[in-house]
Amino acid sequence: MTNLGRRLASFFFLIGTASGQYPAGALKTQAQLMPELQIYMGARSVVDLSPEELLQSFPELKKNLTMAPDDSELPAILRRVGENVEAFFCHLPNTTSNG
Repeated sequence: MTNLGRRLASFFFLIGTASGQYPAGALKTQAQLMPELQIYMGARSVVDLSPEELLQSFPELKKNLTMAPDDSELPAILRRVGENVEAFFCHLPNTTSNG
């Protein structure tokens, strides 16, 4: 497997692990097989940050970010995001690369 292929496999594995697609113990096994994954052991995602930690890590968000008081708007937001993703894939042209 090429270095790029290993990196892509690592990325997609981490995404799958974070989404719950793979069992938690699988990350440890994968990290043992691919040493470059060891730096991600115990890493926290942006979604794991508290609002205070988020604003501390990304001070530029202080200008325009407002925190919602609760999650009541979340279903509508996720529905709109899903509609946009579906529209994107429906209208994405078929592309091919000749290297």
